[in-house]
Parts: sequence; C-alpha cells; structure tokens
Amino acid sequence: DENEPLVIPASDTTGTWLLLFDFGEVLNGMAKLDIEGAAGTMVDILYAPFVLDNQFTHKTVDSDFLDRLVLSGNRDIWEATYFKPIRYMGVVLRSGKMPVKIYAAGIHHIVYPFERKGHIRAPDAHWIEQYMEASARTIQVCTTDGYTDNYRERRQYAQTGYYAALGNYWIFGDQALQRRYLIQVAQEQEANGMMPAYAPLAGDDYMVIVDANCLWLRSLRNYFLYSGDTLTTMELLPAAGKLMSLLHTYTNSLGLLDNPPYPYWLDHALNDRRGANFCLNGHYLGALEDFAQILGWLNEPGEEVYLARADLLRQSLRTHFWDNEQKLFSDALIDGERSDMFSEHANAMALAMNVATLAQVELIAKQLLVLGQHNFIQRKSGMTMVTPAMSYFLHKGL
Repeated sequence: DENEPLVIPASDTTGTWLLLFDFGEVLNGMAKLDIEGAAGTMVDILYAPFVLDNQFTHKTVDSDFLDRLVLSGNRDIWEATYFKPIRYMGVVLRSGKMPVKIYAAGIHHIVYPFERKGHIRAPDAHWIEQYMEASARTIQVCTTDGYTDNYRERRQYAQTGYYAALGNYWIFGDQALQRRYLIQVAQEQEANGMMPAYAPLAGDDYMVIVDANCLWLRSLRNYFLYSGDTLTTMELLPAAGKLMSLLHTYTNSLGLLDNPPYPYWLDHALNDRRGANFCLNGHYLGALEDFAQILGWLNEPGEEVYLARADLLRQSLRTHFWDNEQKLFSDALIDGERSDMFSEHANAMALAMNVATLAQVELIAKQLLVLGQHNFIQRKSGMTMVTPAMSYFLHKGL
C-alpha cells in the first residue's frame, strides 16, 4: 500500500540497511525525511551527483556529502539545512530492537526559474545541437540563486559568471543573474580597487584572483551589450574605473602586467608565472578594450586612453613573446628574457585576442590542431594543455 510506511524490521542482531534512491538527474536541494524509530537511532543520509565504476560514495573530490540525524523516538520530519547536488541519495539505517518506519524520502528541490528562449537546428551537424543542450543543462545544474562552480565550493566566482553568462544570454536570455553577480562582487571591492575572486563571502577568507577581476570587467561589458541597462552600468562604472586604474599601476614600460602583487589563477595547469605572463596579460587586454568600449557607448571620457594602452599591450605581446624556433608564443617575459615554457594558454590568448599576425596564426593553429600524443596535461612536444577553465579561449581562438 503506497499510503503505508516502508518498515525496516526489528532485529536482535546488528546489521545495516542501505536504501539508494536515483532521481534520474542532478538536482540541487535539501534532503527531506519523514521517519519514525527508537530514540537514539542514528540515520545517515549520503549523497552523490554521479556514480563512477558502479561505486556509490558520498565523497566527491574534496566534498563529503553526508548528513546524520538521531531519531527522537517520535515521528520526525527532517530537512537538511544546506543544499547539495544530488542525483543519488542513500539512507543508511542500523537495525535494532525496534522497527524503523519511513513515511517519505525526497528532496526540497531549489531551481532557478530559467525560461528557454534560444534554440538551434543543425540537421547536418547534430553535435552542434548536442553541444547547445549540454551547455543548457550545465548552466541549469550549476545555478541556484547565482552561478556557482564545482561540487566542493559552490561559490559565485567572478570568472564563472563570465563564462556561464555567455551561454545564458543565447539560451535563456536571463539578465538578473549577471546583474546580481556584478553588483555583489563590486560591493566587496577593496579600497584600492581590487575585487574579490568570489562574492558574497562565506567566511573570513577574502581571496583575490587578478584574472577574475579582468573577467568581472569583461562581464560588465557583456551585460551592458545584452541588457542595455544603462542605469546599472553607470552605477558600476566608478568601481570598474577604480579597478582599471589599479591594474595600470602594475604595468611596466611595455604596458604589461609584470609581477602583480596579487595572485592569479588562469587554470588548473602549469604555467610560467614569473615576470609578465602572456595569458594573464591576454585577460588584461580584453579588460582594457571592453572598458574602452563601455566608455564609448556611454559617451564617457577616457576611451582613447584605454585603447592606447591596449594597442601598446598587444604590440608588446606580439613582438616580445614570439619564439621563432618553436613558432609559438612563450608563457612569460622575465626581465626581458622569454620563458622556455610553452602552453596552449598563451597561444589560445594570442589567437582569441588578435595578438598573433596572420603568419603567426597559421603557425600556431598548425600545432594546436594536431592532437598527437598527450596525457591530458602536456603534449609530447612539452606544451602544457588547457583544462576546461581555459578551453573557451582555445576554441574561440581556433
């Protein structure tokens, strides 16, 4: 009878029951349990967004998705206090001298009210349709009341918002998420102009990522482009200007960000971070040009200043980082000397940001398009490979 509880029978011997529920897709939410058992009975609720090699575990990367409750002896209605990404939910019960009754088990599902507006048809290239569907599903599962990143952190990172919005604008046409993220990051800007890597803060862990600041600025440009929201853009313009003024103080005579006093991330990959890093300066180049464009759209002064800085930076990257022997751009320029390290990151930026000349483009693309032997970290040639964090710029450049 569906109206009757599921009963775990009493037993004189110790034993453990595992009830495993599969919701069919990853859902963000809080587990709920309507349960009755002897006072002091411990019940564990385990969660996993996916299962690998038929092994169910509540430990995913650095995350430990586990809740534990102790029954009162009466009928308990319980709900988790923190949401988790759940496809599989396991309820672990220890058998005892009293039966345990489960009246209901489920999830309080939280979901952002996206409305699908963008569609694509490509009968001759179904992978394009699949790519767009995967993008839509990824954005949906990563979004609650803001764009968040991975299962462990679930933070609203500045760079995550930049990438997520690129798909959102075309698929859902939502603007509220991006406006919220831009404002929340700017609200925690330091007095000198630097912004946090994520916002709102979850604790006493104010963290700075320089490239994330550049992507916040680029996000502001995209938001204004797709929304036409002049009011919000004007309100955020002083924060953006303060940030750009600060970044300029970290540049050398070539217009390059050189040994900035804050850390930068780029990607989960090896990159030569000494001196002036090419990939970081590619992000900065994008910020310069996007900020100049915002000023131009708003008829605000300063557009020419930032375009001049962008021109100098592009020329410096083009001429000082190019290695004629490797036919690639090197990772960094250290006290006037090119690094002997090479990455897809630097060369992706050279293509995506129009740093490379046409002749350089052909030489770079020829190497990038040959997959060859690799271990997903490094090519046989020694070139460091991008991970998903920088794959957008690699694909954009190619």
